[in-house]
Amino acid sequence: MGSNIFHIWFYRLHNVVAANLEKINPCWDDNKIFYTTREILIAGYLQIYYYQFLPLLFGMERLIKDGVISKHKGYRDVYDEKIIPQMSDEYSYVLRWFHIAQEATLELYDENYKCFKTFPMVNLTTRTAYFPENDHEAQIARGSFLQSTSKFMDHAVDPDISEVGLGGLQYAFDITAADVAKGRLFGFAPYVDYLEVCRKKKFKTFKDLLEVMDEDRIKRLRRVYKCAQDVDLMPGLWSERKIKDGSVPGTLYCLMAEQLLRSIKSDRHWYERRNRPYAFTPEQLSQIRNSNMGKLLCRVAPGITKITKNPFLVRSERNKMVSCDELPEVDFNAWKECKQ
Repeated sequence: MGSNIFHIWFYRLHNVVAANLEKINPCWDDNKIFYTTREILIAGYLQIYYYQFLPLLFGMERLIKDGVISKHKGYRDVYDEKIIPQMSDEYSYVLRWFHIAQEATLELYDENYKCFKTFPMVNLTTRTAYFPENDHEAQIARGSFLQSTSKFMDHAVDPDISEVGLGGLQYAFDITAADVAKGRLFGFAPYVDYLEVCRKKKFKTFKDLLEVMDEDRIKRLRRVYKCAQDVDLMPGLWSERKIKDGSVPGTLYCLMAEQLLRSIKSDRHWYERRNRPYAFTPEQLSQIRNSNMGKLLCRVAPGITKITKNPFLVRSERNKMVSCDELPEVDFNAWKECKQ
């Protein structure tokens, strides 16, 4: 459901950006408008993902220290033509850890931003026709920033996600078992091998795992596995303690950060680069830095006139609702070329 609705919103955002560019540059042809819009959307998405979302998971200082993001607002160029732009199997696999964070119950919010209805998320599996009916899209949109995630570090996937997450498409496997089976199908190394890569030391026994896990987690693993070298990657990640100032296990961060940094270094067209074809001007890059999820939802999601200042965090005294007009936005005049 989330994937479907965000695709819809980004399609709409493309049209919003294109309309603004056409308005300030009536001399541009369709190709110029399309490709410039494409550049802005890709850059805006990456700005939100890397600089606003990931710091909440991994910690801002850690990302800056490891070079995943920059503390400076200007250009950044870490491109390395020797690095191959490819995706590691481990990266795509460990993303399934986030099933832990998925809430099984969907909350709908009315125009007063009050929750008035809940129902199982599974009810919307493959049911895209539900969105345009009876103001449902607006109700879901409000819930996208008002509803909390599941508890990250309870080390468990909600049974309503694990056992019936695919609705009528789910037959023999539950999602949790499928996640473990996929790791074996891909032939991933044992969990302790990744610990060794990430922590630069060997972990040979269950006792060694006390460095990264609580004792009760290790006891659970010992019921299933004969020795520490037998522990699969995903159960190891499920059992590991979260990192300081972050919300994920350290080994998960290690595997993801390696890929995130490789994606930047291997991308000749990375949006922060000065020395690339059709690079943003300093003024344009400054406007890209204004991209934020709150303004995005205000522009493309129906029924939203106010929103939490940071939609990635729950509503609180420190993260109150604000008018959409109070949020920073991209000034498209930075792309103005036509003389009127």
